[in-house]
Amino acid sequence: MKKILFVLCLISMSAFGQSTKSGFNFALSPYDTTTQEFMPSFPVEPIGDNDFVTVDTCGNFVVNGKPLRI
Repeated sequence: MKKILFVLCLISMSAFGQSTKSGFNFALSPYDTTTQEFMPSFPVEPIGDNDFVTVDTCGNFVVNGKPLRI
């Protein structure tokens, strides 16, 4: 039974699988993409021993007792 299932899987993959010999058969339109103009900048500070992210009882991210906004 396993041999029959294996053979059927091989036949199915070769008969119905999509060929990728010449890449994808579509071109992405430039109207379907977006650009990102906002790049956040953060102050440069050294990372201390206590600067690690934890989770409080409400499920919020916290760093040094202050809520972390992402």
